[in-house]
Amino acid sequence: MRFPLKIFNQVSQSFLRACQIISCTFERRVFLVRSRRTDRRCSPSATSSAVQQRFEAKRPSSQVQLIIWQALRTGVATIAVVGLVACATNPNKAREEKTALEHGEDVGGGVQVGQNSKGEVMTSQKQKLADQLRDLQKGVYELEAEIYGYEDYGRKGLYGVLQECMDQKGELKRLPTKAVLTKNEDRFNGKMVIDEQKNLVNVSEEYFLDRIRRFENYRDSYEKQKEDYEERLRICQARQNQNGKEAVE
Repeated sequence: MRFPLKIFNQVSQSFLRACQIISCTFERRVFLVRSRRTDRRCSPSATSSAVQQRFEAKRPSSQVQLIIWQALRTGVATIAVVGLVACATNPNKAREEKTALEHGEDVGGGVQVGQNSKGEVMTSQKQKLADQLRDLQKGVYELEAEIYGYEDYGRKGLYGVLQECMDQKGELKRLPTKAVLTKNEDRFNGKMVIDEQKNLVNVSEEYFLDRIRRFENYRDSYEKQKEDYEERLRICQARQNQNGKEAVE
């Protein structure tokens, strides 16, 4: 994305203006400390003219130095513009906008078909952020229990069933290493706070996008683990059945 030169110049001038005010404020404080006088004033107009004169006086005269000097000014403007753009496109801020499509019709699953403000035919799916995160977390923990079991409810999980299959006939075999991804979610990683009801609580904060992306990675990894353990269990059970047939014969 390219920005017009006019915008660069405006941002550059604003940046220099701020630097001038800061510089004059600093010089004034030094002067007051040295002279013990309080009659010196640092008005914006005086600041601008005085610092600008000093700035222009140091402007390089040779062609090479002039190119470097201009590049530095352009670099300052570029940094300022990039900073403004980054602030304007903060992905962690929610903005108000129209979400309903014109001539919209529901097609199920929370999906709607209709036209946007440009007349383009679109599909739109709207869901509360809290519901989306809640469903995602629930799905992740259910996958985890399906793979590694849940001792409180006597669930062995695929890992426990695979262990029993591999340990039959007293032949102990090495099991795959467990990869439980949510262990750190229950660790104390917040701060101790006295809340509005005067309760001593633990508060941990993070951006919504960071949490939902982390749990999406958990989900993707657990889905792969589930497929892997199901395949391992299928092979193990097939071997046990084959050994059983051979023993009968």
